[in-house]
Amino acid sequence: MLSRSIVPLLKDFFEALSQRSFAEAERSLEKINGKAKDTEWYRGFISALDGMVIALKTNDRYTLINQIKQENVKGLMKDFSIQSKSTFQTEFDKGYFTAWVNYLKSL
Repeated sequence: MLSRSIVPLLKDFFEALSQRSFAEAERSLEKINGKAKDTEWYRGFISALDGMVIALKTNDRYTLINQIKQENVKGLMKDFSIQSKSTFQTEFDKGYFTAWVNYLKSL
């Protein structure tokens, strides 16, 4: 469901996040948002990306992104991948979990 035009922008976004370059991450997020379709799925996707930036900027140790360890990446990726495809999830939630799967893959 992710548009091909967003994939390179997403790579730039995750790279900026990993370097803690928040201004660059926010610029990439604006570009992603500009190319995103106006759907519930994309609203969830963008919401997750926005939350990642906020959580890293505030350095809140209780947020998921600040608690991820290399040894639990594969397990989280599997769980989030299942949630992103579950018929029990809303389209918003599917987009949200898809963003997390993509982030975890970037690690």
